[in-house]
Formats: sequence, structure tokens, C-alpha cells
Amino acid sequence: MEVRQYTPEEQVQLCSVPETIAFARACLGNKKYDLLFHNCEHFANACKLGVYRSHQTEDILFGKAIPKALECLGDEAQRDRWLQDAWHDLTAQVLDKLRRDMEGKAGRPEMDEQEWEHILHIKTAGRDDSHSDGEHHPYEPTDYGVLERLANSGYIGKKDTLVDYGSGKGRVSFFLAYQTRCQAIGVEYDRRLWEKALANGQTAASRRRVTFVLADAVEYEIPPLFAGDDDREKILVLRLRD
Repeated sequence: MEVRQYTPEEQVQLCSVPETIAFARACLGNKKYDLLFHNCEHFANACKLGVYRSHQTEDILFGKAIPKALECLGDEAQRDRWLQDAWHDLTAQVLDKLRRDMEGKAGRPEMDEQEWEHILHIKTAGRDDSHSDGEHHPYEPTDYGVLERLANSGYIGKKDTLVDYGSGKGRVSFFLAYQTRCQAIGVEYDRRLWEKALANGQTAASRRRVTFVLADAVEYEIPPLFAGDDDREKILVLRLRD
């Protein structure tokens, strides 16, 4: 087992235990492992620091490993030891990836709606079409499986702010704020649903990162923090794709 020693600067940025666990569980089933660009250290740092980084990879690509290998060229015994250690490390990581792939094929039950609602401390389940008409769709919350894939996509991070048009009872905002540590603004025209989102905000685990606005999406103006037409276009495209 390796134990990570955090610097004083990193200690300030550490995510809470519930946030770390929730992020890790959301990544279950992700099979995009890559030794250099998507390894275990990347995952661990993303869980605890919200930063996708691997010092081991940086050492290999830019730092200590290559110079060390060059130093060994003139010493056959040292070179053999270095190559053997590197081979053992690579083999261990490959075997670990194969093991996890086999576990994934065996099947792992996804967390259901009730489990996520319990973790997030919100109540957003159920369809409601009582206020729907030709211009407004009924309330139907996005499936948590879809939200997990979006959270794992890498498009939304700790420094981002999500604008959720048609936020309903707040599921998308609460979930993504919890999983990615982003800030979220929910925009909802239906006062009844907006009030339920506010009620969820009293108990939600990510309530400090989420705010809700009672407004029609057509008339809502994006806050000044999104300066520039390019940023505005990116936000709208992301929501339309969702």
C-alpha cells in the first residue's frame, strides 16, 4: 500500500470524505485505463484534490526516469536491475487492469435512484406533467446513469460553473456539484418545482455549491462571470446536448 503525504498547500484543497467516496463510486465501471494518461495516481488525485495529475507519469515523460535509464547504460548490472524493476512495475499495472476488466465483465449492479437520492439527501424522483403544455415539457428527472457518465466525461470540473436550464427539483445541479465539485445555477420557470428545489437545498449534501433562480430560460441572462460570447455559446451547446 502506498500512502500519499500531502503538502500544506494540498491539505487546504483536500475534498471531504463523503465527496471523495461519491466521486470514486461514480467512476466505477470506467474502463479507460491508460498507464501514462489515465492511471491510478490520476484517479487518486482527482478524488482527493479535484486535480487530474500523475507525478509518476510526469517523472517518466519529463523528469527522473529517462535520465536514470541513461545513467544505467554504462553499467550492465545496474541497467539490468533498472529494467527488471520497470518490467515488474509495468506487469503489475497491466495485471491489475486485466483483473478490473474481468470484474467489470462479471457485472456490477449500478446504484439505483433511491440510493443516489439517499447519498445526495434530496427528493427528485417521479414524473410530473400537471403543468406541461405545448411550450413546456413535463418534469421528468434525468436518469442517474446518464449523470454519472456526464460527471466522468471530464467536461465539467471543480473550477467550472454549470447553468442548468429547466432545473426542476434540482437533480442535475445537486448531482454534478456533488460529483465534480463545480458550482451550479438552476433556472426553473415553474414556481412549484422551484420551491421544491429550494426545499432540497436545505438538506442536499452539495447545497453550498448550488443556487436556483425562478425565471424563464428564454429571458434568463447568464451572470457576468461568463464574459464573452464564446463562453455563452459553450454553455448553451452543453445544455442542448444534454
